[in-house]
Amino acid sequence: MARKRAIASTLAALRNRVLPAGGLRRRLIEGSAWSVFGTGVAQAFGLLTNVVTARLLGRDAYGELGMALTTVNTLTVVGALGLGVTATRFIAESRATDPARTRILVDTCLRLTWVSSAIVAILLGLGANVLSTDLLKAGQLRTGFIVSSLLIVVSSVNGTQLGALAGLENFEGLAKSSICRGLAGIAFIPAGAHFWGLDGALVGYVVAGAATLTYTGRILRETMGDAASTGSAKAQKSPTRELLRFTVPVLLSGIAFAPAAWWTNALIAKRAGFGELALFNAASQCQTIILFLANAVSAVGLPLLSNSAGMLDRATYVRTLRATGLAHLSATTVVAIPVAIFAPYLLRLWGPTFGAGSTVLMILSFAAIVNSINNTVGQVIWSLNRPMLGMSLSLFRAVVLCAGTYLWVDRGATGLALATLSLAVVLAIIQIPIAWRIVARACSQPNLQSREQNA
Repeated sequence: MARKRAIASTLAALRNRVLPAGGLRRRLIEGSAWSVFGTGVAQAFGLLTNVVTARLLGRDAYGELGMALTTVNTLTVVGALGLGVTATRFIAESRATDPARTRILVDTCLRLTWVSSAIVAILLGLGANVLSTDLLKAGQLRTGFIVSSLLIVVSSVNGTQLGALAGLENFEGLAKSSICRGLAGIAFIPAGAHFWGLDGALVGYVVAGAATLTYTGRILRETMGDAASTGSAKAQKSPTRELLRFTVPVLLSGIAFAPAAWWTNALIAKRAGFGELALFNAASQCQTIILFLANAVSAVGLPLLSNSAGMLDRATYVRTLRATGLAHLSATTVVAIPVAIFAPYLLRLWGPTFGAGSTVLMILSFAAIVNSINNTVGQVIWSLNRPMLGMSLSLFRAVVLCAGTYLWVDRGATGLALATLSLAVVLAIIQIPIAWRIVARACSQPNLQSREQNA
């Protein structure tokens, strides 16, 4: 027993020497490990859920489900007000220096999200008939849209809770929340599809989302712990105006792109049919296999970058950016190539007729590699407080995606995949030089040099 304790003590000392507590490498490795684990388990359950649901519903009904979820995702962008990203950035900056302010930030972000998402959900419920019958010419989606309105609320609020946990660097909590989402999804969504078809599947999404929301809220409360509710005068001042100044451009950047994503899906559904949209959705879900490692790194990257910027630490910021960028690219590439090679076999898991979308998945695999670079660039923009630039780039993305889809709409799902790849390439060409200038300018400012000079 004494020998085991000695070995454990030696290993702990070695770990602290190689990876000092609180150091960048340890935070990045530990955070990425939890994120990879949680994201991997959740996406494995998510893929299983999608495969079973697609086989239960059939290709056309699965395309209708995809259209309903795309509509919900688009409106969730509005309902969430961009407060997930905002919570991550502001909480990451204040968590180490002002716990009282951190608690106020969390409470304020959640209150704003509850109110805004409820308003958007009510509007969807009231407009379900117009949206399904007049715009999409698919009256069978009316009930589904009404049910989906509840999903806007649970998704928006849970997104803000996850943003707060990321800002607090509780990556273990994020992993547990992801696993809960995966388990709840496989438990409720296929069951709903089996008993009540399309509408039942959407009810399953709502129930799974509510279960995840409840569990994530518990984790967030435990993370906040006994942080003082009182503090300095600065901490007591309501941060609502400051949050809105940052989150409005974040919201506008989402609004600039989300309707474009919805319109392109709707265009494919109306011109090529829900079956083609189902092919694209299945290929996009296969793409999660490619992106799960990169998304895990991304979940760690933004709070670390924001924390470095908030601590005025130029050297750490540059090291973090280099490490996360390399991790993004390598993690995506190593998975994208085999997924593209085995695309026909993967898609047949959704059903025999889905094998026709193998070309779509191959195109999206290469788009994922390019987008891994774009994700790193996007973190630079938000961590260094360039929200207006982020909004402008989102508007540009919307224009490029819509133009590409309109150009190739007659090719159905393949056309939408080509538009997605074109967008990724064009965006990388434009974003990379811009991000390079932003980092160079920020690192030349005295406030980002002060920590390094005083060290």
